[in-house]
Amino acid sequence: MRFANQRILLAAGLGVASTVPLATTVAVQAASAAGGCQTKLQLIKGQPVEISCGPASAKLHFKGKTYSFKSGTCFSSESGGEKGGTLTLGKNVDAKRNLGLVGMSIAFLGNGLGSATVTANQGKVYINDGGATATPKFGSSGTITGTSGGTPYAVSWNCGGAPSKG
Repeated sequence: MRFANQRILLAAGLGVASTVPLATTVAVQAASAAGGCQTKLQLIKGQPVEISCGPASAKLHFKGKTYSFKSGTCFSSESGGEKGGTLTLGKNVDAKRNLGLVGMSIAFLGNGLGSATVTANQGKVYINDGGATATPKFGSSGTITGTSGGTPYAVSWNCGGAPSKG
């Protein structure tokens, strides 16, 4: 599960090619600032797995299916005048098919119109959309819409409070 668009990585303050374990550092910082729970890093089948906690929730509508996720954290940032952020929910690992674990990660960068990467459903869903729209601009709740491979998708989220800033 790799972020293919470096613009999105700037939203997480990373700016280089990344995998979920590197993003974990951001998520852990966000979790500690977001109300007491700590995102955990645990080894499962020899792989480091990020186990999220917190009040954030999200729903993904894609290819006629709806996927719901909870227990997550939100992190917002700004890069080059563009606002964005990341959400991490459930259990995520940088391994093929997410080791069968249920998790979701979302990254968005742009002022309303921007780039989005969504990985969900045990790694079976991967969306990398350079023309996504966030309504309203990325914040404590909202919706990201766009198309992936010609198929429309929508992600709605609620951070359960203000996203942590970085």
